[in-house]
Amino acid sequence: MNIVTSALAPVEELGPVQGMKVHLTGGTFRLENLDFVGSRAIQAFADFHVNLALLSADAFVPGLGAFTTDEASAAIAAAMADVAERVIVAVDSSKFSRNAPFRVLCQNRISIVLTDAGVSPATLNRMAEDSYQVVVAE
Repeated sequence: MNIVTSALAPVEELGPVQGMKVHLTGGTFRLENLDFVGSRAIQAFADFHVNLALLSADAFVPGLGAFTTDEASAAIAAAMADVAERVIVAVDSSKFSRNAPFRVLCQNRISIVLTDAGVSPATLNRMAEDSYQVVVAE
């Protein structure tokens, strides 16, 4: 399995696993997040094609999509999604009541939203109107 990432945590966790090939993008290193951002990281993603991008977000708005508080992270997430066949956005239920200024992805670019059982019925009803599948983990 091939993993493409701009963050050190997946490298650390998956690098030693038999059969995993981990590709790290490079770019400008951010010590506070232990990841790489910037134009070099974005261009590195453009050189790949992946089956699945697994992303997170700081906020999620049904009908609009996923958002983050960090502009550089939004650009990296968008670059990842651009090379993916399918996109999963994993957000816990607290993210539906938060606001963030930078769009990660429009709702129509998301394949699956993965969340926890704390999501409200009203939010689930609003999400049912969107084109993505909703998976609630128990």
